[in-house]
Amino acid sequence: MKIPFEIGPKKFLIEPYRTYQEKDILLASSFGVTDFDRIFEILNFRTTEDLSDDEKKAILYKHREISLGDEIDVKFKCTCGQGGDGVLQANNFVIPAARNDLDVKKMNIPVLDSTLQMFVQDDVLELDIEEYNLLKKRVQDNQVSFDFIRSVKCMKCGAEKKFDLSSPEYIIEIMSDDSLMTLYKSYNFLTFFGHYSKEGIDSMYPFERSIFIGLLNKAKEDLNK
Repeated sequence: MKIPFEIGPKKFLIEPYRTYQEKDILLASSFGVTDFDRIFEILNFRTTEDLSDDEKKAILYKHREISLGDEIDVKFKCTCGQGGDGVLQANNFVIPAARNDLDVKKMNIPVLDSTLQMFVQDDVLELDIEEYNLLKKRVQDNQVSFDFIRSVKCMKCGAEKKFDLSSPEYIIEIMSDDSLMTLYKSYNFLTFFGHYSKEGIDSMYPFERSIFIGLLNKAKEDLNK
């Protein structure tokens, strides 16, 4: 099962990861790995595209979305003193370009005074200040951007608590809703009560594993009535 995913003109096919890959990512996270390319190796994700860090982050979140879901549970404390739980939507990080002018290159680098010439053929040094600023804005409008800030509202005062989901350590950590210990408990539960083999569990998608655990728990409850 491969899901199409686009970042501007770049097109990818994203495949849900399986339990054995999830376990390897958990191991990598436990050893402090922050190299996205190492995680892509675990996911067997290969592309000929030259990717920026933000593009890599969006692709990893897409892997997580189709493997686990797009919700992340968080705990927070508001400035009003109220503590609570919240849910962040970990999707739609890519902001499409507002324009698609053929004479402007689409690149995965920031549009700065030092890089503006790389996006256009005209000599930017010959432009006056107004023309230069208009061109810079037009180039920016032709580029894909990213927003990794998400927020939840305090139930008491209504204030927004913002979370920055762009940290490499955090992204790799939340590629699983489990810790290594709880994942091995799932192995134990599924082999003991469900009679699944380790190989069978390894091949499950994370969302699939959660469904089977839920069904087994329901069956146990029904039998105990």
